[in-house]
Amino acid sequence: VTDTSFRDDSSRILRALTQMAKHGLVPDDMTKQQMKDYAEQLNKAAPELIQKELDKIMGAGNPHLAIRLAYETGILKE
Repeated sequence: VTDTSFRDDSSRILRALTQMAKHGLVPDDMTKQQMKDYAEQLNKAAPELIQKELDKIMGAGNPHLAIRLAYETGILKE
């Protein structure tokens, strides 16, 4: 993840959560911080996109990992 990835496209945050849930990936501290920094921008994402990614997360093998990270980074607050 580059230092502008989430700023350029906040929907990448959701896709990162989806990959966590699918593959059990764990982001590094820099990525987590960027997720926190740009979580508020998810308010601008299309509701359909959010729903699509949430469906993927919930249907994946490790949804609890993504949900926990979403909580820790403030994504669930937005």
